Amino acid sequence: MEPSSVPAGFPQQHQQQRRRLSHVLSCVSSSRSVPAAAAVASPVRKLGIIMNGVTGRMGTNQHLLRSLVPIIEEGGLMLADGTALLPELLLVGRNETKLAALAKQAGGSTRYTTDLDAALADANMAVYFDAQTTGLRTPAVKKAVAAGKHIYAEKPVADTTANATDLATICEAAGVKNGVVQDKLFLPGIIKLKRTIDSGFFGRILSIRGEFGCKSSIAISVVPMQSDLTSRYVFLRDKLTRTLACRLGL
Repeated sequence: MEPSSVPAGFPQQHQQQRRRLSHVLSCVSSSRSVPAAAAVASPVRKLGIIMNGVTGRMGTNQHLLRSLVPIIEEGGLMLADGTALLPELLLVGRNETKLAALAKQAGGSTRYTTDLDAALADANMAVYFDAQTTGLRTPAVKKAVAAGKHIYAEKPVADTTANATDLATICEAAGVKNGVVQDKLFLPGIIKLKRTIDSGFFGRILSIRGEFGCKSSIAISVVPMQSDLTSRYVFLRDKLTRTLACRLGL
């Protein structure tokens, strides 16, 4: 599902971010998107979204300023019935000064609060998005589910597998729509890396270090397929460390 328009030169990862958010919005609305041309004189349906932890780097840049704000500026996400689904944001965090500055930057009717309970009690807010520190996410998401909100959370979804499984079970039992940010899994370089690993090219992998940003790279430590090929292994290891990112197109 494509955003109604993407600015020229917009980085690929940001385009993907907006596609994911558009998908979440349309799922919550239980409708499909249609071309942006239908946005002219369309009736507007507002969708309240609580954004908790939005003062952090991920919440501010990827989710607020590069995704939801552009959707709002474009007049909303067009639905199959000709309605424009327009996000209405309520920013939540611990630093009121930062929240006020972000709300002003986001513009429109963006509100903010430091009181999560009050935000969850707002019947106009249908979706809860969490970009807090991972250790704070589990109790907050549980509160949001109890309040009947649909859930969208940053990765990792929880600090332990048990907590993550618990959240999934709770969301399913409550019947709320839910999703976790997992864009990196679908980047072309990561898909190529998975295919290369599955082919046995690296042998037994000891460790992987990934660095993601404008210029991503991955370093892999491996053991040779045969123990008597130590010198060849050292050569290949060093070569892979220098060239893997380029070969994978990261």
